Formats: sequence, C-alpha cells, structure tokens
Amino acid sequence: MTRRVLVINPNSSESMTAMIAVSARTALPDGEIEVLRMTDSPEGINTRADEEVAVEAMLDHEVADRLDDFDAVVVACFGDPGVPELQARTRRPVVGIARNTLEYAAETYGGFAIVAASVDAEEIMCDLVDAYGLTDRCRSVTSVGIDAASLARGGLDHLPVITARIRVLLTALDNEVESVVLGCTALAPLAQQLEAELGIPVIDPVNSAVRSIVS
Repeated sequence: MTRRVLVINPNSSESMTAMIAVSARTALPDGEIEVLRMTDSPEGINTRADEEVAVEAMLDHEVADRLDDFDAVVVACFGDPGVPELQARTRRPVVGIARNTLEYAAETYGGFAIVAASVDAEEIMCDLVDAYGLTDRCRSVTSVGIDAASLARGGLDHLPVITARIRVLLTALDNEVESVVLGCTALAPLAQQLEAELGIPVIDPVNSAVRSIVS
C-alpha cells in the first residue's frame, strides 16, 4: 500500500521547499509525498515571531482542512511550529522534525550537538531540548551565523564555512559528541558532505522524520 505523506514547509522559500522535497522523497521513494510551502510566511524562520506567523499561515491554509487525506503529516521546520495545533485537527500523526530527529539521535548515538542556522534560532533549539527532556544528551546548541533564507539561496557555497564551524565545535567538546543534528532544513542537503568531511554521523532532519513514519 502506497503511503501518502504531507510535508509542510512553514516558510515561503521556494528553494528550501525544493530541498525539503528531495530529502523527503529520498527517504520514502515508493511513497506519495506532497510538499507545500506557506506563501504568507517569512522566507526563513529564525525567531519566535517568525514561528507565530508561520503557525497562523498553516492553520489558515486550505490543506489544514484535508489533513485526514494523508497517512501522516510532517512539519519541516526545526522548531516544530504548529505541531500541536495541526494535531488537534486530524486523526493522523503529525510529526515535528525537531522532536523526531533529536529523539532518534539520542537513542541511536547518544550525545548530540545541534547546529542551527542563525544565532536567533539557538534559543528556540535550547528550549526544545528542555521541553523534550533531552538535556542530558545534548552536548551543545550552536549556529553557523547565517539566516535560513540565505543558507537556502547559497547552497554549497556555504559548505566550507559550515564545515569549519562544526570542526571547531567538535574539537572544543573533546569527542563528547556522537552525532550532529542539522537544526535547519536549509542545511539538510549538506548532510552527506559534512558527514564525509567530519567522520561523524550528521543527520538530515527531514529525511530522518520521513523515514521514521514507515520504520
């Protein structure tokens, strides 16, 4: 039976939506995956104010009335905005990529570090770790200092800077990190290259969340 999965990008970035679609369809190649972006949202979600706009956009979108048409819904933003609100509207599971991926990293590898996009996003990540009861497994929350929209537009151009930033982090933590979780969907396409460069598991949260639906 073909699984139908709705993947919502809460921001309005076309390039980031394309990245999300690649990650999701790679995770579930035999599934039917619909990927939507919220055109009334910011181009990148970096702050709590951005999240508030994104949640309102998702709840106002026509897809909010047909969530039951899918086998599962994935909210592809590493702040899990709107997950409770969407879950209240459907009998289907609504998966937030942050909680899903952080729990996977903790259970599979142990200690993890989160690498976010902008500095503003670090506070959101720290609060998520606390809310999900994973403070004992989180070794660090840091950012690459580039906002999500700029990351999406720049693509591989940012790879050297991001790689160097994570190297510094891993060195500072003296091998206490067993995996790196990419805390932004704009970073997801770099997961394989980063893993090869750094020699440590680097987790694409969209791919991880979609795979978990059928595991």
